[in-house]
Amino acid sequence: MSQDPAMARFFIIQAVRAAGVAAAVYGMVALAGKAQIPPPAGLVLTLIGMIVAYLGPITLAKRWKSPDA
Repeated sequence: MSQDPAMARFFIIQAVRAAGVAAAVYGMVALAGKAQIPPPAGLVLTLIGMIVAYLGPITLAKRWKSPDA
């Protein structure tokens, strides 16, 4: 039985979204002073994580969109 590429792509999109959220949350923990990185780096990590969580799945979905759809 062959595996559906759409299912693999769905899970990759979800993994990218989850990684972005995890990075943003860790950045917020750093902003609170409870992490091993300084707060300014936490701010940068929070912003990057939010951008990845939002734009990453959109970019992948556009790249993998079927030409006939």
